[in-house]
Amino acid sequence: ILVVPGGCGSHRELLSALWTGKLDEEGAIVGEVLGGFPVTYYGNNTSLLLWIESRARDAKLVLSHGWGALTLIDAGVALRVVAVAPGTESTMKDHLPTAENVTTNERFAISGSVLTSQGGLATYEACLHIVRHIYGA
Repeated sequence: ILVVPGGCGSHRELLSALWTGKLDEEGAIVGEVLGGFPVTYYGNNTSLLLWIESRARDAKLVLSHGWGALTLIDAGVALRVVAVAPGTESTMKDHLPTAENVTTNERFAISGSVLTSQGGLATYEACLHIVRHIYGA
């Protein structure tokens, strides 16, 4: 199982509204978001994206939460159905060209071996779904 988190450092689109940092020697954005929380944007880290791409190919399940769906897209993982948080639909649709359905109506969505969630509390609901799927309930 491969889990790709979301959150402040998961994609340039989210970070750009909050970022006060700079690029490091590898081209990754580093700095602070409003409120002083340190953050590293890992979506433009080539070695990480290649790692996600190779692991996703062999994973039985790939889970992505919130903005982590954008990282999956950056890594070349095809997403057909994506659950996103209300209010993020237009940004997500703009950056998820392979998605046939970007939905806020479902807390999590499953497309083949890829599960995406809206993030936040829906992250736990999606993970519990996977536990029930593997171990039964």
